Amino acid sequence: MRKSLLYFWNFALIALLGAGLFALNQARTLRAQTVAFQNSNSSCEQENVLCTSASPAPFSCRDAMSIACKNVTGGADFNGDGFFDCATANSHFPNTTGADLDVSVLINTGNTGPCTGGVVDQFNASADYELVYSDTTQGIDLGSIVVGNIGGGAFDDLAVPSGENSNSPSSNKMVTAFSVAGGGFGPPGAAPTSTAEADWNPTPNTVIGTPSIEGQRNAALLDCDGNGTLDAAVAGGDSSIDFYTLNIMLNDGSALQDVLPGDDFDTTIPFDNSSPNPIMNVAVADFDGAGGPDVAVAVSSNFFGPDTIAICLNNGGCGYTCSQEVDVNSLFAPQQDLRMSSIAAGDFDGDGNADVVITTPGLNGTAGNEVGIHFFMGDGTGNLITPGIHVPYQPTGRGLPFVLTTGFFNNDDADDVALSYEGGLGNSNVGVFVMDAARTVTTTTLAYSGTNPVVDRGGIDAVDLDNQGCDDIVSLATEEIDRGTFIDTERHAYVFLNDVETMSAIAGADQVTDLETPTAISGASCTLSPDDPGAVLNVSWTLSPAVGATLSGADTLTPTFTATEPGAYTLTLNCNTRCTGDTTDTKVVTVGAVPPPFLPGDTQGGCLASLTSDAGKNTKWFYAILLLAPLAFFLRRYGRKGAVLLVALTAAASWALPARALTTSFSVNTFEPTVDDSEYFT
Repeated sequence: MRKSLLYFWNFALIALLGAGLFALNQARTLRAQTVAFQNSNSSCEQENVLCTSASPAPFSCRDAMSIACKNVTGGADFNGDGFFDCATANSHFPNTTGADLDVSVLINTGNTGPCTGGVVDQFNASADYELVYSDTTQGIDLGSIVVGNIGGGAFDDLAVPSGENSNSPSSNKMVTAFSVAGGGFGPPGAAPTSTAEADWNPTPNTVIGTPSIEGQRNAALLDCDGNGTLDAAVAGGDSSIDFYTLNIMLNDGSALQDVLPGDDFDTTIPFDNSSPNPIMNVAVADFDGAGGPDVAVAVSSNFFGPDTIAICLNNGGCGYTCSQEVDVNSLFAPQQDLRMSSIAAGDFDGDGNADVVITTPGLNGTAGNEVGIHFFMGDGTGNLITPGIHVPYQPTGRGLPFVLTTGFFNNDDADDVALSYEGGLGNSNVGVFVMDAARTVTTTTLAYSGTNPVVDRGGIDAVDLDNQGCDDIVSLATEEIDRGTFIDTERHAYVFLNDVETMSAIAGADQVTDLETPTAISGASCTLSPDDPGAVLNVSWTLSPAVGATLSGADTLTPTFTATEPGAYTLTLNCNTRCTGDTTDTKVVTVGAVPPPFLPGDTQGGCLASLTSDAGKNTKWFYAILLLAPLAFFLRRYGRKGAVLLVALTAAASWALPARALTTSFSVNTFEPTVDDSEYFT
């Protein structure tokens, strides 16, 4: 008996586990694995040459390297027109002939027309500005650029952290350019009209981990204390203590403030002095599910040495603790020259946990060590799962993956990845990577348009430029132009507009039902064009009036309607996907007979118009006399027995007569009230 029970419980446990695994597998539905951009997956345009507004000398125009169009809270709008704009940080070296134009601002024209190839003019010609740093008269390396509402004004601002330069003192400053009234940053070709400067490093002039000058991001804006203002996180290093640091600059509501030496907001990241002049990159996400924002910091050697990722968790008040360090090199042993040039974060498989992706340009191309990108999936508690998922990407054979960004490029409600790729022996391009719930990655290559070769590398970002729903891509690259006796180069911002999709909503024909009768709503549909079988359709219904009826299953196309009050109810169907806006349609469900509305000023008319509150006040006396007269007659003629007989006959008659014989009905138009005069017998 005991053995039989043991077999029974083992079988039950196996069945329970099997059912659980089946349920988990059922919940992980596959998503769309492809993306589509307009103009046959090539760029819609190459923008005007960046840094054009202040030539010739005394200004020097440098190549735009890093670009930013958004932060963790959304896209940047420098002039308040409802379209997202971008800004670039230009490579900045000492210029002995005059000032350098450090940033270029690209104002979105708001073009929502289709991409047909050639110049579409998604941006106006760049407005270029010089950034002035207080402790140096010469140029200093600029790595990142960040955009967002830093000063609390009507429009978004931009900020650039300075790096170290051997030809001038390293200020390690963050210079913020504030937007001015009416939008923008003032007259181009000079310093922005309104600026502020703050220290981003606790110990200036001792930085080892420097911002790259080639488009990577060592800084990010984030609201680390949840007070509604954007703070800044900047990664750096300090040779005096042999540690890299994640430095947090708090925002007082009007500007970023100096980071203080040794304050609670500096988090040390393990340092290895065998990694000279490392590249520092940051990515922001909620890695532990506590609300974040947390920060992932990637530290990589330019030449040799360790490549590591540190996950720094936020305590909710901008206090960061680096809870995990991933030794990336150990995953590709024995190779050491990984040169991790970029990191980005997002939920790539749609499981609700934040993941990271890095570039691996330094790998040697052997089996398992292919040049490409590498995903680390998050476990939702602040850790990255190793060894991760490696995706080779080297379409030209000798090119290098360079800078990563994230965006929504299809309808699957998960983050996707875009990569700027330097072509090497071939043209540069943009790679797009889409992961499904099974963590299978599909790759699409986007080509730069134009008749001339496009080479070199630069920053990349993704944001919805045309307000069509899904994100578009802006990438920096260089066009080579053969002038006959020499090869000229021009720096461009290339725009890839996402495919335009439309959604139609049909609520179905009107329906009629009865009170307290659950009724299936039928005939509804949401249709996406062009069709995307993997799209996640978002469906919702609203009910008006909201009282007197209920709607269950309102997030499906077949909800159930139940009414407790008669009337006409309007049901509105709303359909959308990640890449389309809301589309609505309505239907009416009628419950029971509905009288026409009684409007103020209308009279009831007919006989009812003469019924007043005093009408019939003498009726009770009339009925009393009518009943008492026969009673008195019978009592006098037949005595007490006669009176009793009269009462008995009256009771029998009242029992036999139908109740409606004692009522009178009035009909005026279609309004049919019933007047019950039985009260007169009380």
